Amino acid sequence: MSDVLSSAGVVRVRRALEEAGLASEFVELPGAARTAKQAADFLGCEVGQIANSLVFRGPKSDEALLVMSSGAKRVDLQKLARVVGEPVSKADAAF
Repeated sequence: MSDVLSSAGVVRVRRALEEAGLASEFVELPGAARTAKQAADFLGCEVGQIANSLVFRGPKSDEALLVMSSGAKRVDLQKLARVVGEPVSKADAAF
C-alpha cells in the first residue's frame, strides 16, 4: 500500500468527503481489483466487507445510476428496475 494516493478518482472522493466533514482512511490498491474477491484478498478481509460501486444506465431516461452493494451480493436488475421505474442495464465504458 502506498502512502501517496495518486488516482484522480481517489483525490475527488477524498475532497468530497473532507468538504462534507467526514474523516476517512484511504487504502489504494497497487493495481486493479476487478472483483470483490481480489480486493478482499489484498486487504485481508471478507468479500462481504467490500463495497462494489456499479454504474447502470436507464435507457429511457439516459440517466446514470450508481449502485453500492456488498461484494458478496449480486444486483438484481429486475428489483432495481422496479425501484427506478424503468429497465436498467450495466453502463458501458463509453457511457
